[in-house]
Amino acid sequence: MWLFVLGLLAAAETPVIDYADGAQREAWLRHPVYGDASFDSFEHHGGNPVVTGATPYEWPVNGSIFIDPRSGNWYLYVGRYCENYAFKDSTPSICTTYRSVDQGGHWEEVGPALAWEGHLFDGEVSPLWHAPDASVFYADGRYHMTFDWTTQNTTWANAADPPADANSGVGYAWADQ
Repeated sequence: MWLFVLGLLAAAETPVIDYADGAQREAWLRHPVYGDASFDSFEHHGGNPVVTGATPYEWPVNGSIFIDPRSGNWYLYVGRYCENYAFKDSTPSICTTYRSVDQGGHWEEVGPALAWEGHLFDGEVSPLWHAPDASVFYADGRYHMTFDWTTQNTTWANAADPPADANSGVGYAWADQ
């Protein structure tokens, strides 16, 4: 009861602050390891948006950019989801790769980031189905990619305690070129 009363008192005395407002930047998290918030220091590129949603992938989100040290090309990896992050048997969430040869001036769709259709990870009984988000970096002469994934039978309802034929995780892949 004591914690509940303190919560009510604190809520009554705390002003409502819109932390997304640039005027509130002094209230944003500052930390020597995490770094400073920098939402207000970026300028939107004139070519935006790079990708827009369209059926069946209404929600293109979670983009990551990679600048290839070998070619100088820029690559954008965009997670493409059905509306409301819906898991659909007919439409897996995917990661699509876009390339710019002029430092973001123009983007062209290259294709899926992963050729994973039907891939079965060791120890799994159901193949990989959704793999919407990827991040790439280059080190020691190799390209390294991390990505999230789920099997086709994974749903939001069973993700916390999946049946034997449903699972999810983070994957790693590498390539020499």
